[in-house]
Amino acid sequence: MFMEATEEGRKRLRQLKSRFFVAAVPFMENMFSPGLMLHYPVRKRFIEEACISALESGYTQVVNIGAGFDTLLWRLHSRFPDVSFVEIDHPASSQVKQQAVKEKGANLSLLAVDLSKTRLEDALPDHPGFDASRKTFYICEGVLMYLEPDDVRGVFESMSRISKAGVRFAFTAVSPMSSPTNNTRLLLRLYLKIKNEPLAWSLESADLESFVKPLGYRVLDTGDDERLIPQYAPDCSPRSIHKGEFIAVTEAEGVAEAA
Repeated sequence: MFMEATEEGRKRLRQLKSRFFVAAVPFMENMFSPGLMLHYPVRKRFIEEACISALESGYTQVVNIGAGFDTLLWRLHSRFPDVSFVEIDHPASSQVKQQAVKEKGANLSLLAVDLSKTRLEDALPDHPGFDASRKTFYICEGVLMYLEPDDVRGVFESMSRISKAGVRFAFTAVSPMSSPTNNTRLLLRLYLKIKNEPLAWSLESADLESFVKPLGYRVLDTGDDERLIPQYAPDCSPRSIHKGEFIAVTEAEGVAEAA
């Protein structure tokens, strides 16, 4: 539905019907980032389950930062009518999504904000679809690696200040390009540079706890493809497993006391 709302999306859908494009995908994947095509669906399954687990444990609000064309909140908002769902995205992307979502419940809000110009805590608390008194599950998928380290820390700190009742945060992080835990090819690095989307922040999964603890968070769970593929795609036998991005679920310290 969302893909059909833009010319670029319709172009991508047409590509999926092209035999040449489908045949070329494995070659392109190997040239840029081996195992990436399977990484995306298992990553999304992990985040979806983390979100539902939070809702089942007493969280009553979900905020997706930089949601893009992700469908998770749109799919969940009718299933959980008492939960408030808020998507935050750049105005250009948000406008397209608002055009695509013709029907939605009152508990789903699409907030257009350029976070490169406006801080999260300056935009979110005043939004009518957001309630600062609720325990909130935040998602930031495929975004933090483009922010400067101080800005990444600022996201964690902003969430704690905004949602004092409790914060659980699921996010993706990439290991340094030079790390043996990253199998991304040089071509992808060059492509990101040409697109003016250089990676600004990286983190080894082994350093996750030491990164989040000073910010007032604890690690609840992590997932990478070596774990997630057997869990979510047990019948797949990929030639390559993506290495370099992992998913983390963290929670602000003191949530148990605030519950």
